[in-house]
Amino acid sequence: MQQFQDEAVMRSKIDRCWSKRRNSSTDDSEKLDSLPSLILGLQLRGYLTEHDRSQLDRLAPSAQKVFLVRGDRVLHPVDGTPFPREYVAATPSQDTVALFSHRYCVDKGDHGHAYKIQTAVLNPGQLEPFLFGWFGPEPDPLERDPDNRFSDTVEQLRQVFTNSTELTSRLSKLLDEPVPTLILDRSTERVLMCNAAAVELTKLDQTATIGHPFERIRNYLGRLPAGRRMTMRHMASATPELTIITLDETTITNRDDHRFYADFLLHPARQKLSSIIMAAKLLQTDRSDLGPEEVSRLSRMIAGEGRYLDDLVNKQLLLVEGVSTATRSGSMVTQLELAADKVSSILGQPCNIEIQNNCPNSAPRASRPSFALLTEAVLRGHQGDPNLQQPTVVTIEPDGSTTGVVVRFETEMSDAAAIGDDVDLMLDYARRLAIRLGYHEFNSSFISNHRIRTEILLNVDRTTEDI
Repeated sequence: MQQFQDEAVMRSKIDRCWSKRRNSSTDDSEKLDSLPSLILGLQLRGYLTEHDRSQLDRLAPSAQKVFLVRGDRVLHPVDGTPFPREYVAATPSQDTVALFSHRYCVDKGDHGHAYKIQTAVLNPGQLEPFLFGWFGPEPDPLERDPDNRFSDTVEQLRQVFTNSTELTSRLSKLLDEPVPTLILDRSTERVLMCNAAAVELTKLDQTATIGHPFERIRNYLGRLPAGRRMTMRHMASATPELTIITLDETTITNRDDHRFYADFLLHPARQKLSSIIMAAKLLQTDRSDLGPEEVSRLSRMIAGEGRYLDDLVNKQLLLVEGVSTATRSGSMVTQLELAADKVSSILGQPCNIEIQNNCPNSAPRASRPSFALLTEAVLRGHQGDPNLQQPTVVTIEPDGSTTGVVVRFETEMSDAAAIGDDVDLMLDYARRLAIRLGYHEFNSSFISNHRIRTEILLNVDRTTEDI
């Protein structure tokens, strides 16, 4: 054991140290499970969150106070070490793989109170290593359990540091990219790290994001600026299991006007007209050779393609004229149900929706009659793929203000399905229609390749009628 000269300090500083110590009743397995997340976050950002501090404190016995130092910075506790720093400052320059114990006395005039400081370097060989330790009343010299526990804890922490080196390097490179990126710990559902690009895009302070539950910032990410989509990629093989969230640029909502109108209106209209002309020519020139069934089939083709073409023209008129009086203002849930019925008739297949009204004791009413028109367009984007098996879950919930709600549409695709060009175009149309109708707080984004999310922020009238 390395000895240091005893030094008297004010007793009050030691007392404050123990008054802030949390009682550790966490199961040992739970403590160890939290280590990969704690160490990975520490390496990525170089500091501890409040959640990390709580996890770190639980590593030591209840009579001990944990501290963490790197270079000339005390990372934990916030108010610094309750003993002079020179007691441990020399540790990294001596033997980085050794464990050190320092005996420290205070209040010499009061018979002295002996304390023990235990320290170890967690990542030997690094230029500026992390120095970990705990500090508490000196135990009985014959009692070996505290020393053994400290040794075991340091060994586990060093192993986690070693195991996370490659993952830390990969994630650091990812965070250095200009794409806005967040890293989520799947076990705790907390944000481990986000890069400067994500902070700039979302206008969220890192201190309000890192270390906090993902649910706390989900709504912010759901309202991305036009031209962005949120993609979530799970890393199940990593330790801890992670989710990488990127807010990529996309051509879906940035499509040039001429490209959009060509893809959405002109090309489909030309195809439908070609089908109508072909069927009409067959009926006109070969009618004597056609049987009743073929005549009926060609007639149905002309009628069906004509209805499709009429629908395209109506959509074009909405974009040009911004018609907003096609439906009456009324219960939001009722309008959602009516829109779903209309989409079912247009698509010729059920439009599956589940409505969840999370506005307690109130019945949100769309304050503008154009809500049903926009809802219809959104549902067609979400339900237009015939391979889609899951319903669209529509959630209505307060947005935090006194007069606003968020209407969120989320649809899971089947594993065999992928989001195709038709869905892209329909959601682009919905976005353009939202802007034309005055709904500026509107966003559609794709979460991975198998989930679509659309959010509309509305100012609504609330009544107490049942819906």
